[in-house]
Amino acid sequence: MLEVPLSPQLKLSQGDEVRLTLEPSHLLRASLLVYGLPLAGIILMLVAGWLISRPLSDPEAIVYAIIGLAAGLLAGRWQLNRHGCLKQFTPKIEAVVSGAS
Repeated sequence: MLEVPLSPQLKLSQGDEVRLTLEPSHLLRASLLVYGLPLAGIILMLVAGWLISRPLSDPEAIVYAIIGLAAGLLAGRWQLNRHGCLKQFTPKIEAVVSGAS
């Protein structure tokens, strides 16, 4: 369940529909961490593998791509765990859209 910081001036009750916001710069950074780092890891490892053993066979390319993917995922995970980075990706309640019907 997603826990969102509540503003004291908003009167919320269970079942209310709300509008959540996230700063565009935080959304872009989160996207880069989740998608960009693994993709960069795959590309960098494929280039490194190609430089090490030209030409790459399909099984070798798959192994290099998986290693790059794992490295990118670990780098993203490490970045998210640093200095409370996840807290800046928490959406905030902007307004109450409507009550429960």
